[in-house]
Amino acid sequence: MWRKFEGPSYTGFSSVDEAMHNCTTVDNKASTRAGCWTVLNCVLAAASPHQQAKFSAAATILGLLPTVLCLISISTDELLQIHCRFPILALLLSLSNPSTISTSLSSDPVNIRPLHAERSLGLKKLLSYSVRLPLGNQLSLTLLYHDVILHVLAAGCVALIASQTLVLGVRGVVVFACWTWHNPFTWWAAGGILHLLQALTWRLCLGPIKPSLVDPWTRWTSSIASCKSVLAVRRPRIARGLALFFQVTGLMNYVYGTVILSGMMLVNPYIALRTVAVIGLSGLLAKLIAMWLLTIFPDIESQYIETLESHEGQKRTSSEDCDTTRIMIVDGE
Repeated sequence: MWRKFEGPSYTGFSSVDEAMHNCTTVDNKASTRAGCWTVLNCVLAAASPHQQAKFSAAATILGLLPTVLCLISISTDELLQIHCRFPILALLLSLSNPSTISTSLSSDPVNIRPLHAERSLGLKKLLSYSVRLPLGNQLSLTLLYHDVILHVLAAGCVALIASQTLVLGVRGVVVFACWTWHNPFTWWAAGGILHLLQALTWRLCLGPIKPSLVDPWTRWTSSIASCKSVLAVRRPRIARGLALFFQVTGLMNYVYGTVILSGMMLVNPYIALRTVAVIGLSGLLAKLIAMWLLTIFPDIESQYIETLESHEGQKRTSSEDCDTTRIMIVDGE
């Protein structure tokens, strides 16, 4: 708690920072609830009406952040599709979009649009074969580097949003919870926790279509896309109930974020605008990554896989022809 008043602030006014220092010096119990209210009232009393109006404007700007993220965020349905192929990437993208609401836990894996082929080509081929990206002069990129770049970009978005919410909670003050620092960070982290619970419960509802032929542990494979044709939702009522539960929980987290951020005080409006811009652009980049994976890259990869399979088939045919010719030569001798 002491870091809010004794460390760097987000007020943007030297007079308010000086008053904050003086008020903290007078009250030696600023880390307690009562002491925190005493310091906050002392600081606000020292601020001019113009400065207080700016603090209120900053709170209004920050209060719009969950709505902005909700408009540009990745839906849980899209995250579920990405989870079937890239579980870690789906988790990173969920941490970039803490205000998602919709969910689709009652969908069978076979009905979920896949990210085409599973990574079963082997490391050597992932490194040696490239796909052409529809960017500029038809840039080429290996499949492995493509996946690594997407994970790094998503991790960068997560780092930016986490740092912004953490620093905002430490340097700003929630007007109705003055002594706390974790509220914005909790709102952000809840997005990833909800996605983990959704993915876990969805997998628990899955089961093999033919239990006698398929191992029940198949639902825990890292890539559901590689075995989706043999799995189905075996408990549809439970899945629909869980979907409703996560819809309500996601809505509650959205409301929680709106209330917390709209109650932030001692934040300069320019810093509030910067925070919204950084978090919003990070969320937008995460959305673009999801759109790339779900709408553009599957067609590019499918063409590459078909070409690769055709090339491998020609090599096997050529090898078989050579073997046949060699046998014929031996028989002729």
